[in-house]
Amino acid sequence: MSRHKDKITLRHLSGEVDDWSEPESAYVDYAERWATVRDATGSEAALGQEMQATISAAVEMRYPRSGRFPCSTDQVQVREQGRLRTLEIVGLQRIDTNQRQLKLLCKEVI
Repeated sequence: MSRHKDKITLRHLSGEVDDWSEPESAYVDYAERWATVRDATGSEAALGQEMQATISAAVEMRYPRSGRFPCSTDQVQVREQGRLRTLEIVGLQRIDTNQRQLKLLCKEVI
């Protein structure tokens, strides 16, 4: 198992409502983890549930043992070379059968 070198922040939609009872689209941080973030090579596709999405990055992290589990409505933030990079999760993959590693398939938010 490799050591992860990037510190990431996992974020989810707040679920709060504004003064007009409309849902807010603000993200809130819920976890910080060590991970490995790599740019996707070519066009990787998530074909899990007959969904096909072109991804721009893959984030490998330890499988969460407690707390909120990442899902496809969440975001990942990572600081790279002085800039904050925001990635939207489009799919998840278990890397091994022992549930030790998880891969988040992401597209960059521009």
